[in-house]
Amino acid sequence: MDIEELIKIEKAKKKIFKDESVLDINYVPEKPLFRENELKLIYLELSPLFDGIRATNLFIYGVTGSGKTMIMKYFLEKVVPQLGKEINYSYVNCREIKTEYKVIRSVLLDLNVPFPKTGLSTSDAYEKLKKALKSPVLVVLDEVDILVKNAGDDLLYNFSRNDKVTIVGISNDPTFIDLLDARTLSSLKRKEIVFRPCNATQLQEILRQRAVLAFNEGVLDDDVIPLCAAFAMNYYGDARKAVELLHLSGKTAVMEGSDVVSADHVKKAMKELERSSILDLIRSLPNTQKCVLYVLLKLFERQKIVTLNDVVKAYELVKDKLGFPDVSYKTISRILNELETYGIISGRVVGRGRGKGVSKTIALKVSLDTLKRGCEDFLT
Repeated sequence: MDIEELIKIEKAKKKIFKDESVLDINYVPEKPLFRENELKLIYLELSPLFDGIRATNLFIYGVTGSGKTMIMKYFLEKVVPQLGKEINYSYVNCREIKTEYKVIRSVLLDLNVPFPKTGLSTSDAYEKLKKALKSPVLVVLDEVDILVKNAGDDLLYNFSRNDKVTIVGISNDPTFIDLLDARTLSSLKRKEIVFRPCNATQLQEILRQRAVLAFNEGVLDDDVIPLCAAFAMNYYGDARKAVELLHLSGKTAVMEGSDVVSADHVKKAMKELERSSILDLIRSLPNTQKCVLYVLLKLFERQKIVTLNDVVKAYELVKDKLGFPDVSYKTISRILNELETYGIISGRVVGRGRGKGVSKTIALKVSLDTLKRGCEDFLT
């Protein structure tokens, strides 16, 4: 591609986009829509911190793209300063920072306390944190379920025992609490807030709010936003997915040198997004669903036809060795139905012969390679 072609793309981009940063995954709007009640609950639970008092530990649940992280960042970065208040806080992405030591180090660095990457023990890290904390601190553990799966619940227990630390845990998997030790559950004394998925109308309003800021006036065809919202409804009201599709549709229009973003651009962007979306979907599944998916992966690696009974038997054989939770036949059947709804597998009920009842056979709708890549974090 020569320089003239790049200049041409840059000109096309300026015709379409006014401010692309508004469509970034980390963008926090000036006024988030449809989360007023959740924001009030977060304020009520964490407001003791304004007076230098430790607050109740808070766990926030909701499906991917329901606004959990965005609202928490909005509260800390915009609401607190607007109230003329201050909170000492540390935000930790547990998908990236997965060990007890690294989380404590991240908190210390956010508090401007230097601490080495290696060379000291976890107990040294706790001691350093204890000495550093002169006033309450809020520790936000985003995707806390990944931390617990990788490192156990010692950090949650130890933080909950520190009278200067308030924990906010964010997760799309409320069942991860079942992995916690009884003493940790008792010590946490947590409150819970659940973010419900957005409906199609709400998604359209969210997209319109972003579109006004992101795109030049008149470049979006009328059916672009409804199409993007409808696509996101296939992912249980994932607003992040809707915004991502809108952004990609704009980029598609730019690459084609178009002056407008049309339904055709959205449909092309959908195909591209669906290829990467299935990986994101698998990676965001709750822990128990991933356990069943792992069993399916192992079965399909050695046989072409898999039945519900095969999955139940294989799960029973590996659960203790791999530390999977105990689940019933009925639960596995329900999870398989959910995986079918997500488009990861398909199921078909077939007869086993006269007087022998029926059996459910399962087929993959994604490649084994996609399944392996989707389960990488879970398997390591």
